[in-house]
This record gives sequence, structure tokens and C-alpha cells, in this order.
Amino acid sequence: MKLIKYTTVGGILLMLASFIWMGSSSDSPQPCFLVVSDVHLNEQQHMYSAYNGSGDAGYDLWGAAKDKIASILKDRKPSFILLLGDLPMHHALPADSDMAKSEISSVINSLKFIASEHNIPLIYAPGNNDIPGHHNGVFSASHFRAYTDTDNPDQWAMAFGNVQYPANGRLSDLGYYSVWPLADHKLRVIVLNTVTYLSKTNDTSQFIWLRSQLRNAQGLGEKVLITMHVPPGSSYDGKASWRKADVCLQEVFIRSIEPYRRSIVGILTSHTHKEGIKVYQDSQGKPMDIGLSIPGIAPGHGNYPAMELVSYDSSFKLEDVFTFYHTYSADSVTDQTNITKWGDQSISFIRDIVHRPSGTSLSDLIISSAPDSVIAWQRRTETILNEAGPKRYDSPKVVSVTDGCE
Repeated sequence: MKLIKYTTVGGILLMLASFIWMGSSSDSPQPCFLVVSDVHLNEQQHMYSAYNGSGDAGYDLWGAAKDKIASILKDRKPSFILLLGDLPMHHALPADSDMAKSEISSVINSLKFIASEHNIPLIYAPGNNDIPGHHNGVFSASHFRAYTDTDNPDQWAMAFGNVQYPANGRLSDLGYYSVWPLADHKLRVIVLNTVTYLSKTNDTSQFIWLRSQLRNAQGLGEKVLITMHVPPGSSYDGKASWRKADVCLQEVFIRSIEPYRRSIVGILTSHTHKEGIKVYQDSQGKPMDIGLSIPGIAPGHGNYPAMELVSYDSSFKLEDVFTFYHTYSADSVTDQTNITKWGDQSISFIRDIVHRPSGTSLSDLIISSAPDSVIAWQRRTETILNEAGPKRYDSPKVVSVTDGCE
């Protein structure tokens, strides 16, 4: 039985566009949050060597990314930053090596400093390259506390800044937790550790906890944003991202969130380095929730380096996605002027891809649209945008999240 389908719009929705999005200084910034993922920092090498090694980000590209993040925080004033994992370079494994510790520490502490300058929280979800053992999903908060400049040993190591935690929200040794990033407690961010599902497991305890969090949030009238690194559904190689043992974890996940669809405003994932819009369907095949696939800073999957700014309305419904991308290409990797300056290029999904007026709700548009329309937007994106760098695989267009469950 098919439980979720998602449609990726844009594949790599970050290439070349004539539109440069910048807010007017007289405008009141629209509520939003910033999402960064898949940095894969090689802090010992510049971009030319880092890229040719395994498609990682050199220290020069990461420097440009940090400058861009600081600029976005200054101009657009996001409410919080989400960091969706995979911080060290690929060859820094295992994640408890000195090299991996140094690179994870560098990324987290840099973003902690930038966020603290603007008095906003930084919320982190573990990636498969961040965890000792890589794919076994065993997370240790004490492992992170050792190199994230945490003065208080009891301080939660994965959310930084002025945040508070709902009841049973701090599960430090398991890598998943929930947090209120805003003072009014109207939005709950739930961070899942889906790295554990890269290995076969029948452990559904995380979803039991997820249901309890969703039930509690719904009872309090809160909206919920679910974040994770490894997404459910088919990966770029056509195989299920979450490995199936005796239990179909994708089915457990969708049945866990289905009763609380009205509380969930979005599901954010990364891992593939590709950007896209996803539609999660309920057990009856009806559109239920919108998902965003977040692009990577590292360009090794054929993507331009990018980060996303997600705007929302007063009820936390997602309104638009702005992708700020770097015009990096493999052909110009030796040009340091090209690498160290991020630039002002960006794409608005609502304005540039679907051609709707500002104020159109992204959530309502995607959930209410026929699959053919979403696929048409995919094709339009591919027509408008040009991909750069080596393309290792095609991003999925329409796949079932229950692949591998039957």
C-alpha cells in the first residue's frame, strides 16, 4: 500500500536565473528562518583540492558561505537557523576522529557566533557524516559537548541560543529532540535522528516519542516543523533511504504524523544536496504535508552551493522558498575571486517558477495542485535553469516513500 508520495520540483532548483531578490530597506522583513546543510568542510584545503577530492567545500567556499549567512541575517532578520547535518568532509570519517571533530567544531562554532550576534537560535540535526560509526546512527551528546565550546556540561549540545524545551523534549543521548525557537511557544521544531535508519533496524521508539510530541503540541495549539537529515522515500540511486528490516519505517512514520497533519506546517530534509518541493500523502493517497529538500553547501552532487530562506505567515504556514546560490562551477574552481564572493543571486519559487503573486501560500499551492501541475513546474525549472558541475544522478520527480516496504 502506498502511503507517501513526494514530488521533487526543480531537481537542482538553484542554477541560473535573471531574478535577484533583495528586500527593500523600508520593508518590514517577512517572518522567516534560514536553513543550511551538507557543508562537508575541508578546512585544510582550498576549493580546488577539496572538490577534486570528494566534492567537499574548501575553507574558501565556507568563508564565502559564512559571509552570505551573516548578510542574510542582517538584511532579512530570520527568526532562527536550522543546520541539517553533514558538517565534516567525507574522508574525515569516522566522526570521532580529530579531523572530523575539528571540522564539526569549526562549522558549529562559526554559526553559533553569527547567530548569537543577531540573538537568534541555532538548531542542529545530526547527519550521517557527523556520527561515530557513520551509518549506525549511534549519537552521543557528550561527544559533541567535547568540541562545541559548551561551558555548562548540562547544556543541550544541539540547540544554541535563547531556546526552551517542551516536556520530554531533551533526549541528549539519542540525537533527537524538540525545541521552542520563539518566545511565544507557538512553533515547535522537532528534530529527528534519521541517520539510524540507514542501517536495518526494527526500532520504532523514535516514532513513539514523535507521536507523543505531536499529541502534546496539538493539545497546546502549537504548530510543528519536523526536521531531519536523511529523508524518507527513494534516494537518488533508486533505493529506499531508510533500510527495511522486518518493519517498514516509512509506514510507521506516515502513520505517526497522519493524525496531526493540521498541526504540521512542513517537513525539512537534506542529505541528497538537491533542492526540491515534496508532497507527503496520507494512507489514502491524499496530499497531507509539504516537504522541502534543502540543498548543500558542498557542490559534489552536481549542485551549485546554496542555502534556503523560508518565509511563513502569522499561522506559520510556509509561504515561499528563496534559494541563495553561489555561481561556482568546476571549470572555474581555480578562480579565487569566483570562489570567495557568494554574490546576490537567488530564486523565489513562487515568483520565478510558478509565477504567482507575492503572498501566495506555498503550502496551499503545492498541497492543492494536481501532480501534473507539480511535474510541469519541474519541467519549467529544468527549462529555465542550467545545471553546473558534474551531474552524478537525476533527482527523483515522483517516487513513493514506501519503496522497499512491499
